[in-house]
Amino acid sequence: MKVFVANFAFHQGVNGKVAPINSVAIHPDLTRFATAGGDNKVKIWCMVTLLKAMEDQEINKAMEPLCTLSSHNGQVACVRWSNSGEYLASCSDDMTIIIWKFGGRSSIAPIKEFWKCLTTIKKHTADVIDVCWSPDDKYIASTSVSNCIIIWDLEHNQMVTTLQAHRTIVKGVAWDPIGKYIATQV
Repeated sequence: MKVFVANFAFHQGVNGKVAPINSVAIHPDLTRFATAGGDNKVKIWCMVTLLKAMEDQEINKAMEPLCTLSSHNGQVACVRWSNSGEYLASCSDDMTIIIWKFGGRSSIAPIKEFWKCLTTIKKHTADVIDVCWSPDDKYIASTSVSNCIIIWDLEHNQMVTTLQAHRTIVKGVAWDPIGKYIATQV
């Protein structure tokens, strides 16, 4: 296992300052990774370019993302690839979850590929902190600073249930591999 600090993959904030990366997710086929930024954007990066930079010991050299997704109006807290790798979910302190789908390759530089917004979920009443796909990719569980977990049915684009068992911010959520249980972190 190799561990490194990817100084080249960053989000640009206000006044040219570097914005924090709040979350990283590696695509299931290992071809790309996504970052959630404090600049209100999601960036998708090429894993092959990253591995080549590591091999050539040019890890600090600037790298261009494959694309930048900018539909959130607040810091992006988390990104998660679906288990199939067909979709990407992002959540934000703008109280939304966006489901993205690959839209194709681009011939317009510097964008190398484009992703389209499949749906935007706007039912949370506070910042959304984490999302997790069910094993079959039919549902998403999301957590919020409003102390709740919401289960979403993506096939029918509707909320299934809201779980309000916590007395404090729910920071994380994970689905078991069978899809019967979820675990939360406070």
